[in-house]
Formats: sequence, structure tokens, C-alpha cells
Amino acid sequence: MRHPYNPNLTLIYGSEWQGMSLLWRQEPFIEQYLQINHFVIRHAFREGRSCLVVILILRFPYAYPCPEHGVMTAFFRSLKEQIRADINARTGISGRQICCDLDYIWTREQSSNSNDHSHYHVALFIDLEAYYRIGSLNQSPVVLDEERVSPIIPRARSLAERINRAWARAIGIQDWQAVGLVQFPDNAEYRLKPHDPEFFEGYLALFKRLSYFAKARSKDYTQRGVPDWYGSSHVPRSGVFLQRCAIGWE
Repeated sequence: MRHPYNPNLTLIYGSEWQGMSLLWRQEPFIEQYLQINHFVIRHAFREGRSCLVVILILRFPYAYPCPEHGVMTAFFRSLKEQIRADINARTGISGRQICCDLDYIWTREQSSNSNDHSHYHVALFIDLEAYYRIGSLNQSPVVLDEERVSPIIPRARSLAERINRAWARAIGIQDWQAVGLVQFPDNAEYRLKPHDPEFFEGYLALFKRLSYFAKARSKDYTQRGVPDWYGSSHVPRSGVFLQRCAIGWE
């Protein structure tokens, strides 16, 4: 069934897609977005790569005055820069080269009140060798005095702090102001290793959870000139199901 407001997209109903379980209470789903999810997950675990998968939600401050265009591009750019700097520093100390790629999926959601800002659901896929957990998020306001007009920003101590800082930079606020805008839901971390006997079970559980991202509800294609509703990292793709007009590629 074609989406009534975007004929490039196909709606599907039910509790399974290609033999994999879906969160059926969220139906209908957009099939092209389920395919993106499957592609990114498969790509993330290529060549036996083990990953820490982090699920998070990004929100805007109340009465945020700036447009949303480009915020996800800025978020991922900052996060990649911080991860690269952290890995380079750790490599310099230990002398051991650490591999760390970043794959991701994101979806924008709009509440029933069109005057409210959107929020973003995000899944990050990061090499488990580089980060085993997101860690804690400890932020406090920077206090300035006459002799400290330009404070030195401390190095982030955890992946959670790097994610928080990336969102703060993307929307133009200070790190401590982003606390509470970056949310890690229950069971926000998955550690999946392709060589483990439980890998396939974990893979299917992750795909089912991420089917929430692909639900048609909360994506209003009657709007014009608004940011994209779905995006992901670059992955090999074929066919016509990844049409640029429907998907935001970072």
C-alpha cells in the first residue's frame, strides 16, 4: 500500500517483515525505512565487527528559536570529531591502534501539536573495542569571573558526555544546558559480537526495537520545506527503494 501523502513510500502492516519481528502495535511501518535499518545493521557488523549499539533521544530546549535544518549533520560531525580525537589520544598513550567507525540511524518525530519542536530517535553503532559502555554524564554550569572570560573546556570523560557535547554544539548551547535534552532510555545499550552464539537472537531483538523508528505515525508528509524524516550513515545500497526525496543521507 502506497503512503497517501508520499507515493514513493510503501506502508506495511503486521508483526513480521522478511521473517523478522516488528513492534506490531506501531503499525503501519514504512518498508523503505525497514530496509534502511536492515542495511545499516548488516553493514555495522561486517567482517565480524563487534559493536556497542546505543539508543538515544535528542530534544530541543523549550522555545528553541533556530530552524532544525542541518542539526543532525552538525551532531554527527561533532561526535565523529570527538571520537577521532579521543581514539588518537588513547593510541598515543598505549601505542595500540584502535579501530572505531560510526554507523547510525536516525528518525525525526513530530508530536500531534505542530507548534512543538521535533525530537530525534537515534541508534549509534560503535566498535566495541573502542567503547564498551556509554558511561556516566556529569555536567555542571561553567562559572565565569573577571579573570576567566574564556574558560578551557574540559575533555569529555565518557561516550555519554561526547554525545551530550555533540548535541549541545549542534544546537548552539553549552554542554551543561544539553543535560536532559539527551536522553538514554531503558536498555539503551546492546553489545553484539558476531562470533557469540547469542548474536543472531540479539540481532533480531535489535531489529525489532528499531522498527519503532520506521513507523509511519508521527511523520507528517503534508508539511513542505521541513527537515528530512529519516537518515542513516552511508551504506551500500541498490535498487530504487532508497530514493533521495524520502531519505536524509548525512
